[in-house]
Amino acid sequence: MKEPITFYSEGTKLAGDIYLPDTPADRPRPGLVLVGGYTYVKEVNGPAFAEAVIDAGYAAIAFDFKGWGSSEGPSNRLDPYGRVWDAHAALTALAACDDVDADRIGIIGWSYGGATATWLAAVDPRVRCVANTITLGNGRRWMEGVRSGEEVSALHARADKDRISRVQTGISETAPIPSILHMSASESAILDAAREKEGVEPGQIPLEFIDETLAFNPEWVVDKIAPRPVLFVATENDGVCPPEESQILYDLAGEPKKLVMIPDCGHFNFYSGAPFDQAMKEIIDWFDTHL
Repeated sequence: MKEPITFYSEGTKLAGDIYLPDTPADRPRPGLVLVGGYTYVKEVNGPAFAEAVIDAGYAAIAFDFKGWGSSEGPSNRLDPYGRVWDAHAALTALAACDDVDADRIGIIGWSYGGATATWLAAVDPRVRCVANTITLGNGRRWMEGVRSGEEVSALHARADKDRISRVQTGISETAPIPSILHMSASESAILDAAREKEGVEPGQIPLEFIDETLAFNPEWVVDKIAPRPVLFVATENDGVCPPEESQILYDLAGEPKKLVMIPDCGHFNFYSGAPFDQAMKEIIDWFDTHL
């Protein structure tokens, strides 16, 4: 069962969906906040995660970040710290539901949403259990590590120029996603094929994404989640968020913790088929054990 909901984050109205199992429960259920990646909207990937967890007896909330999907706010921004507050508000909205046990709330993040989930869990003790998939731990390392020295210099030059322009005009230049958000050729081909199939034009993103990502490093706070449990799921051939990012987060996290590596899988083919089924089994087992 899916019910639309609106709620506010930092004064901005957000749109979400509450998911509940069809079978009545004799007591409030544990709830899970679903946190997607940079270009995520709640109708993409969110339903698959939601269906898997409600089948296991959990309630869930999927939502659009400020400026994305049906939520209000400036469009296409990353705003990583603002996204933490969006997820914080979504957790509050979910916990306020009569069918949800506010003392048993977990969070699932994927891609950039895993970084958001890590930060929220570190600062909000209401998050009792965490599962993060195919994510990143350090924005600077992530942005610079996949580029040559010359490419890094060019990236910073674009950021420097745009930073001045934003201050003077309030506007950030936009650019094609692959020119800013690095991905391997194989991942880019998968993304292009999906866009072509869905009839979606390649998006443009504001260059402020560079500064915002360079300044957002969830590895700074991941150790603050303990003693609450945290699970990391990575894919061996991820050409967007390299598996080393999840490994570093795992190494820095406190116990209890677990890292699962899915073989022969990239970033965009994680969301369906056997890789997704394997990830969801691990995630549900984790919440069943700890939440």
